[in-house]
Amino acid sequence: LEAAVRRACGGDTPPREQCHPLVVLEDDRHLVWIAPSLGGAVVRWRDKALGAELLRGYEFPTLPGSIREWRVEPDGTAHPAVEAWEAVEQTTDRLVLRASTDDGLMLTRTAALDGEELALMLEVRNRADEPCAPRLVLRPEFFTQGMHAPELWVEGADGWSLVPPPPNPLATPWRTQQVPVNGTQSWAFHAPAANLSVVNRLGAAARGALRFVANWEHRTQQA
Repeated sequence: LEAAVRRACGGDTPPREQCHPLVVLEDDRHLVWIAPSLGGAVVRWRDKALGAELLRGYEFPTLPGSIREWRVEPDGTAHPAVEAWEAVEQTTDRLVLRASTDDGLMLTRTAALDGEELALMLEVRNRADEPCAPRLVLRPEFFTQGMHAPELWVEGADGWSLVPPPPNPLATPWRTQQVPVNGTQSWAFHAPAANLSVVNRLGAAARGALRFVANWEHRTQQA
């Protein structure tokens, strides 16, 4: 844990305490915690009907366990897209955050509780004079409900199919595997030991415009 925290702090000794205010969204089904000053991370998502914690980033903020936007550099390294977001609109079940990147991208992310769903929408606008490749990754890191290997399923025109993990995850950078996106309508994280699934549905405009990379990392209990 100490080495992971030190890496997250750029090799420096981390501060003994960090304070990040939380915005709480809640309805009859869901409890969601968002930390705008921690890269806008969604650090907790609890399904109250199932009694299940889907995200547990609030326990160890420097380790996997949240949803936030990451920026992928040309050399393949990744870092949080922005350090902090500004809340521009907030109700009990909806939060709109806004931030800008160093190269002129304006990001607006809306999180809203909608009955059975947590809906996330990211809008990207280029305010610079030159074209800019966003290179943004929305990375959900779901709790695997214990030290169990999770499953990844994708829904296409022919229904749902299981995506097999790489034969040797340790030999794959970041233990990841690119998942074909053609025709994908939804994807789902499944924790077999808990018989729990989280279905992620794509908006029609996003289908075919995304690339999926899956990370099987059950030893840290995230996927």
